[in-house]
Amino acid sequence: MIKIKKISLKYTPQVIALLGAMLETLNPKEDTGDLINALNPQTFYKLGISSKILFNPQKWNIK
Repeated sequence: MIKIKKISLKYTPQVIALLGAMLETLNPKEDTGDLINALNPQTFYKLGISSKILFNPQKWNIK
């Protein structure tokens, strides 16, 4: 696991979701399993980021 993913697990779920979405946008083959598993699948995060910037906000419950 790259260091930033490990460090992000100590932060809020919004940070974890945003980082996971960013990493997958930059590298679709990035292993983000630990990040997605750290999130509650029933929680949505209102971050106000366009789907034009992140191609996968639905996966990360980002609105």
